[in-house]
Amino acid sequence: MIICKSHAKVNLYLRVGARRADGFHQVQTVMQAISLCDELGFKSCGDGITLRTDLDYPDMPPVQNNLIYRAYRALCRHTAALRGVEVALKKTIPVGGGLGGGSSNACTTILALNRLWNLGLSKSEMLSIASSLGADVPFFLYGGTAYAEGKGESITPLCDIRSMHMVLVKPPFSISTVDSYRWFDEAVSSMEIWNPEELSSPPDPEKLMYFNSFEQVLFPRFPVLREIKELLLAEGCRGALLSGSGSTVFGITDTEEDASSIAEAISGRGLGDVYAAASKRRESCV
Repeated sequence: MIICKSHAKVNLYLRVGARRADGFHQVQTVMQAISLCDELGFKSCGDGITLRTDLDYPDMPPVQNNLIYRAYRALCRHTAALRGVEVALKKTIPVGGGLGGGSSNACTTILALNRLWNLGLSKSEMLSIASSLGADVPFFLYGGTAYAEGKGESITPLCDIRSMHMVLVKPPFSISTVDSYRWFDEAVSSMEIWNPEELSSPPDPEKLMYFNSFEQVLFPRFPVLREIKELLLAEGCRGALLSGSGSTVFGITDTEEDASSIAEAISGRGLGDVYAAASKRRESCV
Protein backbone atom coordinates (compact mmCIF):
# COMPACT_ATOMS: atom_id res chain seq x y z
CA MET A 1 0.00 0.00 0.00
CA ILE A 2 1.11 3.56 -0.75
CA ILE A 3 0.20 6.20 1.86
CA CYS A 4 0.17 9.82 0.67
CA LYS A 5 -0.59 13.20 2.19
CA SER A 6 -2.90 15.39 0.12
CA HIS A 7 -2.31 19.02 1.07
CA ALA A 8 -4.79 21.90 0.98
CA LYS A 9 -4.08 25.32 -0.53
CA VAL A 10 -5.03 28.91 0.09
CA ASN A 11 -5.21 31.72 -2.45
CA LEU A 12 -2.94 34.58 -1.44
CA TYR A 13 -4.29 36.59 -4.37
CA LEU A 14 -7.29 35.94 -6.62
CA ARG A 15 -8.58 38.33 -9.23
CA VAL A 16 -11.49 37.15 -11.38
CA GLY A 17 -12.30 38.59 -14.78
CA ALA A 18 -15.35 38.40 -17.01
CA ARG A 19 -16.65 35.14 -18.42
CA ARG A 20 -14.76 33.94 -21.49
CA ALA A 21 -16.22 32.56 -24.72
CA ASP A 22 -15.58 29.01 -23.48
CA GLY A 23 -17.69 29.62 -20.37
CA PHE A 24 -14.75 29.89 -17.95
CA HIS A 25 -13.56 33.08 -16.27
CA GLN A 26 -10.17 34.65 -16.73
CA VAL A 27 -8.31 34.54 -13.42
CA GLN A 28 -5.00 35.55 -11.96
CA THR A 29 -4.15 33.87 -8.68
CA VAL A 30 -1.26 33.00 -6.39
CA MET A 31 -1.80 29.69 -4.62
CA GLN A 32 0.07 28.42 -1.60
CA ALA A 33 0.18 24.82 -0.40
CA ILE A 34 -0.36 24.44 3.35
CA SER A 35 0.16 21.79 5.99
CA LEU A 36 -3.54 20.99 6.47
CA CYS A 37 -4.00 17.72 4.62
CA ASP A 38 -6.01 14.59 3.96
CA GLU A 39 -4.39 11.15 3.94
CA LEU A 40 -4.93 8.67 1.12
CA GLY A 41 -3.93 5.02 1.00
CA PHE A 42 -3.76 3.12 -2.31
CA LYS A 43 -3.64 -0.67 -2.70
CA SER A 44 -3.91 -2.69 -5.91
CA CYS A 45 -6.89 -5.03 -6.14
CA GLY A 46 -8.71 -7.07 -8.77
CA ASP A 47 -10.53 -4.50 -10.87
CA GLY A 48 -12.41 -1.21 -10.61
CA ILE A 49 -12.06 1.25 -7.76
CA THR A 50 -13.26 0.98 -4.18
CA LEU A 51 -13.28 4.24 -2.21
CA ARG A 52 -13.57 4.16 1.57
CA THR A 53 -13.61 7.21 3.82
CA ASP A 54 -13.46 7.52 7.59
CA LEU A 55 -16.09 10.25 7.80
CA ASP A 56 -19.64 10.57 6.55
CA TYR A 57 -19.56 14.10 5.14
CA PRO A 58 -23.01 15.34 4.15
CA ASP A 59 -21.36 17.46 1.45
CA MET A 60 -19.32 14.61 -0.03
CA PRO A 61 -20.31 14.06 -3.67
CA PRO A 62 -21.52 10.68 -4.99
CA VAL A 63 -18.63 8.33 -5.75
CA GLN A 64 -18.97 8.85 -9.51
CA ASN A 65 -18.58 12.62 -9.04
CA ASN A 66 -15.73 12.36 -6.55
CA LEU A 67 -12.49 13.69 -8.00
CA ILE A 68 -10.58 10.62 -6.80
CA TYR A 69 -12.87 8.43 -8.89
CA ARG A 70 -12.67 10.81 -11.85
CA ALA A 71 -8.86 10.89 -11.64
CA TYR A 72 -8.78 7.08 -11.62
CA ARG A 73 -11.04 6.90 -14.67
CA ALA A 74 -9.02 9.56 -16.55
CA LEU A 75 -5.77 7.71 -15.79
CA CYS A 76 -7.23 4.42 -17.03
CA ARG A 77 -8.40 6.05 -20.23
CA HIS A 78 -5.03 7.68 -20.82
CA THR A 79 -3.10 4.45 -20.29
CA ALA A 80 -5.73 2.27 -22.04
CA ALA A 81 -5.59 -0.16 -19.14
CA LEU A 82 -8.24 -0.94 -16.53
CA ARG A 83 -6.64 -1.85 -13.23
CA GLY A 84 -8.10 -2.21 -9.79
CA VAL A 85 -7.36 -0.11 -6.72
CA GLU A 86 -8.68 0.30 -3.21
CA VAL A 87 -8.48 3.87 -1.90
CA ALA A 88 -8.80 4.74 1.79
CA LEU A 89 -9.42 8.43 2.46
CA LYS A 90 -8.94 10.04 5.86
CA LYS A 91 -10.62 13.42 5.45
CA THR A 92 -9.37 16.52 7.29
CA ILE A 93 -9.64 19.29 4.69
CA PRO A 94 -13.21 20.67 4.95
CA VAL A 95 -15.44 20.13 1.93
CA GLY A 96 -16.69 23.23 0.09
CA GLY A 97 -14.27 25.55 1.86
CA GLY A 98 -12.22 26.92 -1.03
CA LEU A 99 -9.15 24.98 0.08
CA GLY A 100 -8.86 22.68 -2.93
CA GLY A 101 -9.31 19.42 -1.03
CA GLY A 102 -10.99 17.59 -3.90
CA SER A 103 -8.48 18.89 -6.44
CA SER A 104 -5.60 17.88 -4.19
CA ASN A 105 -7.08 14.39 -3.77
CA ALA A 106 -7.32 14.07 -7.57
CA CYS A 107 -3.70 15.08 -8.09
CA THR A 108 -2.53 12.76 -5.30
CA THR A 109 -4.41 9.92 -7.00
CA ILE A 110 -2.61 10.58 -10.30
CA LEU A 111 0.80 10.68 -8.62
CA ALA A 112 0.15 7.63 -6.43
CA LEU A 113 -1.22 5.40 -9.19
CA ASN A 114 1.65 6.38 -11.46
CA ARG A 115 3.94 4.95 -8.76
CA LEU A 116 1.77 2.01 -7.73
CA TRP A 117 1.30 0.75 -11.28
CA ASN A 118 4.78 1.73 -12.54
CA LEU A 119 3.23 3.69 -15.41
CA GLY A 120 6.21 5.93 -16.03
CA LEU A 121 4.04 8.92 -16.96
CA SER A 122 5.87 12.13 -17.71
CA LYS A 123 5.11 15.41 -15.94
CA SER A 124 3.45 16.73 -19.11
CA GLU A 125 1.22 13.65 -19.35
CA MET A 126 0.15 14.03 -15.74
CA LEU A 127 -0.48 17.74 -16.29
CA SER A 128 -2.73 16.91 -19.24
CA ILE A 129 -4.76 14.50 -17.12
CA ALA A 130 -4.88 16.95 -14.21
CA SER A 131 -6.08 19.80 -16.46
CA SER A 132 -8.99 17.68 -17.67
CA LEU A 133 -10.24 17.32 -14.09
CA GLY A 134 -10.45 20.96 -12.97
CA ALA A 135 -8.69 24.30 -12.94
CA ASP A 136 -7.04 23.84 -9.52
CA VAL A 137 -5.80 20.27 -10.02
CA PRO A 138 -2.59 21.12 -11.99
CA PHE A 139 -1.35 23.33 -9.15
CA PHE A 140 -0.99 20.33 -6.87
CA LEU A 141 1.50 18.72 -9.25
CA TYR A 142 3.79 21.60 -8.28
CA GLY A 143 2.88 22.50 -4.70
CA GLY A 144 4.71 25.24 -2.84
CA THR A 145 3.93 28.72 -4.15
CA ALA A 146 2.68 29.15 -7.71
CA TYR A 147 1.01 31.68 -9.99
CA ALA A 148 -1.92 30.56 -12.15
CA GLU A 149 -3.70 32.36 -14.95
CA GLY A 150 -6.07 31.62 -17.81
CA LYS A 151 -8.88 29.61 -16.26
CA GLY A 152 -6.35 28.63 -13.59
CA GLU A 153 -4.66 25.82 -15.50
CA SER A 154 -1.57 27.77 -16.68
CA ILE A 155 0.89 27.37 -13.80
CA THR A 156 4.14 29.21 -13.15
CA PRO A 157 6.03 27.94 -10.08
CA LEU A 158 7.33 30.78 -7.91
CA CYS A 159 10.10 30.85 -5.35
CA ASP A 160 8.78 29.41 -2.11
CA ILE A 161 7.39 32.11 0.11
CA ARG A 162 9.08 32.57 3.48
CA SER A 163 7.63 30.44 6.24
CA MET A 164 4.08 31.53 6.92
CA HIS A 165 1.70 30.44 9.68
CA MET A 166 -2.02 30.87 9.56
CA VAL A 167 -5.39 30.35 11.20
CA LEU A 168 -8.22 29.03 9.07
CA VAL A 169 -11.91 29.32 9.93
CA LYS A 170 -14.42 27.24 7.96
CA PRO A 171 -17.96 28.38 8.86
CA PRO A 172 -20.70 25.73 9.22
CA PHE A 173 -21.75 26.05 5.58
CA SER A 174 -20.16 25.44 2.22
CA ILE A 175 -20.25 27.57 -0.92
CA SER A 176 -20.23 25.87 -4.29
CA THR A 177 -17.84 27.24 -6.88
CA VAL A 178 -20.68 27.31 -9.41
CA ASP A 179 -22.78 29.54 -7.15
CA SER A 180 -19.87 31.89 -6.41
CA TYR A 181 -19.18 32.46 -10.08
CA ARG A 182 -22.88 32.88 -10.86
CA TRP A 183 -23.20 35.55 -8.17
CA PHE A 184 -20.01 37.15 -9.47
CA ASP A 185 -21.53 37.40 -12.97
CA GLU A 186 -24.71 38.92 -11.55
CA ALA A 187 -22.75 41.58 -9.65
CA VAL A 188 -19.93 42.29 -12.10
CA SER A 189 -21.54 45.44 -13.53
CA SER A 190 -21.39 47.13 -10.13
CA MET A 191 -17.89 45.91 -9.23
CA GLU A 192 -14.43 47.27 -9.82
CA ILE A 193 -13.46 46.70 -13.46
CA TRP A 194 -10.69 44.16 -13.73
CA ASN A 195 -7.53 45.25 -15.49
CA PRO A 196 -6.03 42.19 -17.23
CA GLU A 197 -2.62 43.81 -16.89
CA GLU A 198 -2.97 43.92 -13.11
CA LEU A 199 -0.32 41.23 -12.93
CA SER A 200 1.51 41.48 -16.26
CA SER A 201 4.06 38.91 -15.13
CA PRO A 202 4.31 36.35 -12.31
CA PRO A 203 4.39 38.39 -9.10
CA ASP A 204 6.67 38.35 -6.11
CA PRO A 205 4.34 36.81 -3.51
CA GLU A 206 6.28 38.51 -0.73
CA LYS A 207 5.11 41.91 -2.07
CA LEU A 208 1.47 41.04 -2.77
CA MET A 209 -1.38 43.10 -1.48
CA TYR A 210 -3.71 40.26 -0.49
CA PHE A 211 -6.90 40.40 -2.56
CA ASN A 212 -9.83 38.15 -3.51
CA SER A 213 -12.52 39.29 -5.97
CA PHE A 214 -15.08 36.99 -4.39
CA GLU A 215 -15.06 39.00 -1.16
CA GLN A 216 -17.00 41.74 -2.96
CA VAL A 217 -19.68 39.20 -3.88
CA LEU A 218 -19.80 36.90 -0.86
CA PHE A 219 -19.37 39.25 2.11
CA PRO A 220 -22.71 41.04 1.53
CA ARG A 221 -24.42 37.67 1.00
CA PHE A 222 -22.75 35.96 3.99
CA PRO A 223 -21.96 38.66 6.60
CA VAL A 224 -20.33 36.11 8.92
CA LEU A 225 -17.41 35.87 6.46
CA ARG A 226 -16.62 39.56 6.98
CA GLU A 227 -17.07 39.05 10.73
CA ILE A 228 -14.51 36.23 10.69
CA LYS A 229 -12.02 38.31 8.71
CA GLU A 230 -12.37 41.28 11.07
CA LEU A 231 -12.02 39.00 14.10
CA LEU A 232 -8.82 37.44 12.76
CA LEU A 233 -7.34 40.89 12.25
CA ALA A 234 -8.49 42.06 15.68
CA GLU A 235 -6.88 39.03 17.30
CA GLY A 236 -3.51 39.90 15.79
CA CYS A 237 -3.28 38.39 12.30
CA ARG A 238 -1.24 40.65 10.01
CA GLY A 239 -3.53 39.87 7.09
CA ALA A 240 -6.74 37.94 6.46
CA LEU A 241 -8.50 36.82 3.30
CA LEU A 242 -11.20 34.61 1.87
CA SER A 243 -9.67 31.54 0.20
CA GLY A 244 -10.79 30.63 -3.31
CA SER A 245 -14.53 30.94 -3.83
CA GLY A 246 -15.21 30.40 -0.11
CA SER A 247 -16.22 29.66 2.47
CA THR A 248 -12.96 29.45 4.48
CA VAL A 249 -11.32 32.66 5.71
CA PHE A 250 -7.67 32.53 6.79
CA GLY A 251 -5.48 34.87 8.77
CA ILE A 252 -1.69 35.11 8.51
CA THR A 253 0.64 35.17 11.51
CA ASP A 254 4.40 35.35 11.91
CA THR A 255 4.86 32.41 14.26
CA GLU A 256 3.37 29.01 15.01
CA GLU A 257 2.74 30.17 18.57
CA ASP A 258 0.69 33.14 17.37
CA ALA A 259 -1.38 30.91 15.08
CA SER A 260 -2.07 28.41 17.86
CA SER A 261 -2.96 31.15 20.33
CA ILE A 262 -5.37 32.90 17.95
CA ALA A 263 -6.95 29.59 16.91
CA GLU A 264 -7.55 28.73 20.55
CA ALA A 265 -8.98 32.18 21.28
CA ILE A 266 -11.63 32.04 18.55
CA SER A 267 -12.43 28.32 18.46
CA GLY A 268 -15.20 28.62 21.04
CA ARG A 269 -17.10 31.46 19.40
CA GLY A 270 -19.38 29.32 17.26
CA LEU A 271 -18.03 30.62 13.95
CA GLY A 272 -17.13 27.19 12.60
CA ASP A 273 -14.19 24.81 12.51
CA VAL A 274 -10.82 26.40 13.29
CA TYR A 275 -7.44 25.11 12.14
CA ALA A 276 -3.85 26.23 12.64
CA ALA A 277 -1.60 25.52 9.65
CA ALA A 278 1.62 26.58 7.95
CA SER A 279 2.89 27.06 4.41
CA LYS A 280 4.54 24.08 2.73
CA ARG A 281 7.62 24.29 0.58
CA ARG A 282 7.55 22.69 -2.84
CA GLU A 283 9.78 19.73 -2.10
CA SER A 284 7.66 18.81 0.94
CA CYS A 285 4.41 18.77 -1.05
CA VAL A 286 4.97 16.55 -4.08
